Amino acid sequence: MDNGRSLLTVFRLPRMGIKKSLSSPWITIALLLGIAMLFRLYRLPETILFNSDQGLDMITVWNMDHYGHLPVVGPFLSLPSYFTPPTYYYLTWFLYHVTV
Repeated sequence: MDNGRSLLTVFRLPRMGIKKSLSSPWITIALLLGIAMLFRLYRLPETILFNSDQGLDMITVWNMDHYGHLPVVGPFLSLPSYFTPPTYYYLTWFLYHVTV
């Protein structure tokens, strides 16, 4: 800066001290998320359920990945002859590749 002004005054960034930064709302949000994760992940192996319909969906995703079979219809509903769109399978396939 040629005229001697600092970046804090040019961009109007506040000078935060240690005391003020600890009372930031981001600290509160991070603390609440940490507590929520603790309650959610506590005893996860004992509380997680894996039903047969989830297994069928994972077999469909596995077939998409290994054999290239792309489903035209999604999972069936309890109403006869009604299916959801295959978007659920494609989203599950994408998340499978992100997490593996």
